[in-house]
Formats: sequence, structure tokens, C-alpha cells
Amino acid sequence: MGTITRKLKDFPAKEAKIWKGGQKPLEKIVLKKGLSGQDVFSFLSAEVYFDMMNLPLPQDINGILDRFLSENLITKDEIGYGITKLGAILFAKRLSNFDGLKRKMVRVIVYKGKGKVETIREQSFDKGYAICFEEMVAWINSQLPANEEIGMALRKDARMYPEIAIRELAANMIIHQDFSEQGFPMIEIYSDRITLSNPGAVEAQAKLGEMTLCRFDGDNGEYSLLLGNAKGVDGPYTKGTYVWVEVENWKRLEAKIVEGPYIHHCVGIHKDIVPVLYEACKYIGVKPDLYDDNEEEVKAYIRGE
Repeated sequence: MGTITRKLKDFPAKEAKIWKGGQKPLEKIVLKKGLSGQDVFSFLSAEVYFDMMNLPLPQDINGILDRFLSENLITKDEIGYGITKLGAILFAKRLSNFDGLKRKMVRVIVYKGKGKVETIREQSFDKGYAICFEEMVAWINSQLPANEEIGMALRKDARMYPEIAIRELAANMIIHQDFSEQGFPMIEIYSDRITLSNPGAVEAQAKLGEMTLCRFDGDNGEYSLLLGNAKGVDGPYTKGTYVWVEVENWKRLEAKIVEGPYIHHCVGIHKDIVPVLYEACKYIGVKPDLYDDNEEEVKAYIRGE
């Protein structure tokens, strides 16, 4: 959680990319050319595409190809059909069939204990992300540490992390990677934590000290703003842009993040602006959702007391 501003000159490779200009979109990069219609189906899964789109699978091969063309999953020219990087990354039957995509398959590694000394098992998902996502999330959940909960009559395993959080984090890891860089999106599972990393991610600790945490989100048309105070403190190194925080009531904040519409990350502002945000909610039709038990104090501050 949190933000940090780093000097661009500290990342010369990224600076060169910015000044060079924008990258080609995935649908403009053709990985295979000169294919027949049948060749396309040997590389891409038409069944999965139409199933995910809740569309009937056309009986005519040209109907499938026309749909793929309209979605920029494939191209067509005088020498035949081509498969775009977008089409391959989403619907490839095997990513390793495409030059440059073998190192884009998601790797999941399970370690024994809290370090990387001993690997228990490893799994790679060599399919387009749209094809393998459900299978990948299910496999990750099966590997997570679990606690046994005893109910009225039955015992059941409760995973350390909710499945909805794993789905959201995994999807963000895949979507926000730099597709121009080689490297595996990777999920590493330890006995006490799970880390996710992808190519192109900046890894840095945000500034420590007093801050306001906030997150705007909604559910079923009702919008709210989670907000409260925190203190950034030293903690172990982790992936991405991060900061470890102390809050007055961790259990209350945890419940709101896990159970409420606030799925994962939030913004860290290095100043106490809780009263400002609380007052702003009144004018924009958003419900303020304080995780600190200090609503009356906030109201008194706004009144000038």
C-alpha cells in the first residue's frame, strides 16, 4: 500500500522506452503468418472463446474466423491468416508454440517454510491466460495453507486467503505486466505469505510515517470510501511498491478489506486528510466508511471544535 515517486534517471531502460515512444499494441503484433483457417484452430481454442462470450459456436469455419478477425485475435492478408499476440496470449492452446511467449506462461512455486531453500512443488501454465485462469486459481487455492474450522457438525478447511482475493491479485499480475519484456509472471507460496511478481514491475518501499489510507469502491450501485489513519513502519522486503503499516484496529480494517467491496490495494497519502475526505463524501454522494472508531472526533474537527 502507498505511493512513491522515484527519479526516472534511476531506471535508464524504462527512460529509453518512454523517449522512444509507445509500444505497439498486442493486436498489432503478428506472431504467426501465412496460416490456413485450420492452422489457426490448431493454435487457438475457438471453443473456449465462444464459451466465455456466451455465444453459440458457428457451424461454418468462416463464421469463427470472421469473429476472430473482428476481435483482432487474427489478421488476414494475401498470404493467409496471421495470429496476433493478443490472440495468442489469451487463447493459445500452448503458449510455447509461439516465439517469445514461452516465458509468458504463469509459474507457481510452493516452498517449504518461510524461505526459498526447499521447493515442495512447481507448476507452469502453458496455455493462453483466458483458457488457464480458472484452472490456475483453483490450483493456487489447493496449495495455500489452511486452518481447520470445527462447525456445528462438520470440520472444514479454511484457506489463509479468500479465493476472491487470489483471483483479483492474479488477474492484476497478468494484466499489468510489461509484455515487451521477457520473464515469467510468478506466484510464490510460502508457509506465512504469498507473493506475486511480473516483468516490468518497479519494486520499492514507500515513504514511512503518518498517513491516511483510503480506497473508493462500489458494490451493486452503492459507493463508499474506506478511510482512516495509519503509520508507515519498517518491514521485510516484498514485491511491487509497498509499505508496511500500523493501524489502531487491525481486525476492523482487515474485515473491511476482505469482506467489503474493497478487494485489495488502497492509496496512502502522507498527511492526515481524513476530515477532508469525510466532508467531501457529503457533496459527491459517497458513503464515508471509517475503519477507526473516531467518527464523532472527525465531525467535531470539521465543525471547528
